Formats: sequence, C-alpha cells, structure tokens
Amino acid sequence: MKYIDVYKKRVEHLGTNPQRRAMKSGILEFSRSLRYNEHTQRGLHKDGDSLTFDGIVLTNKEDDNKSTQILLTELSVPLACGDIVIWNDERWLVYQYTTSSYQPYQKFFMVRCNYEIKWVDGEGEVRKSWCYLLGSKDSKIKDNFRTWNEVITPQPNKYIQLILPHTTMAINTEIIVLDEAWYLVDYD
Repeated sequence: MKYIDVYKKRVEHLGTNPQRRAMKSGILEFSRSLRYNEHTQRGLHKDGDSLTFDGIVLTNKEDDNKSTQILLTELSVPLACGDIVIWNDERWLVYQYTTSSYQPYQKFFMVRCNYEIKWVDGEGEVRKSWCYLLGSKDSKIKDNFRTWNEVITPQPNKYIQLILPHTTMAINTEIIVLDEAWYLVDYD
C-alpha cells in the first residue's frame, strides 16, 4: 500500500493531466542535466547585469566556422534576443530563440562578438556596442564597377555587415570600427 501512496503523491506533484506531467518531468530532467552535463557552463551572465545563471553550451553543427553556439537555459532565466552573454570572458550575442510545442527549457543561438563599434547618436552622445562583424573589410564588390545606362560608375570597394543588439541608428550614421569610419547604408 505504501508504494501506491508514494506513487500517487509523485504523480500529483507533477500535475493533474498528461501535458502538465510531461512538462514538469521535462523541467526536472533538464534541471538534472544542467547539474551533471559536461557542457554545463556555470556563472554566465548578461552584459551589464550581475545576475548569474547556468547554461548548457553546445556546438552549432550547422556552423562550419564554429562562431555560433547553442545555449540551453532554465525557463526562469531572463534572457532574450539581442542580449549579450558573458561566457569565458568573451561576449556572445543572442540572435535567435527557438520555440517548440514541448520545451522544458529555453534554446538560444548565439554568436561571438568580435568588435566593439562606436557612433554618435542624434543627441551628440558617443555610443558603443559589441557586435559580430560579417564579411571581410577588404572584400570587393563583383568587378568593382557597374554598367548603368552605358555609364560606368565606381562602386565602393569595401563593405561590412554587422549583427548587433537592437539600437536606434539613423541611415548614414558614421560608425567607427577599429579607428576606421563606415556609413550605415541599410538595416533590417
């Protein structure tokens, strides 16, 4: 009889319907995995925030360059896309959150920030942000020229793309990367 009573209490603890039991048991399983997994990183925190948390950091198998990682955290961790996570004294930008119908943990994709940029905002204040710089600064646009209405027009021979936390920045803002000026021409 005792076995049945203990089992009954455990089932009641997990929830009253199959969905809640599955979710709660998944949360407990992830919590256990977080304690014992070899990929668990302790003491992670958001840039500018003293709150620390633990997470499982996995290699993103779809990234040949190994510059992105997958971060799994408990549901209670206040993390969102655009946040910068400090891991191993490096800054990682969270750029994607993945959801599914059954998810007892949060799953994020993050990329290692490789530059700190500076710019002057509309109010004249110098702003800074860590970012991930895509592309080579020395890459050339195909053929370096474009024919348009039988006129050859020179095109810029350098361009870069940045992924950075959400910020308000006007088109044609001058951005400084490694003491070199760039102009914002487009964003999404």
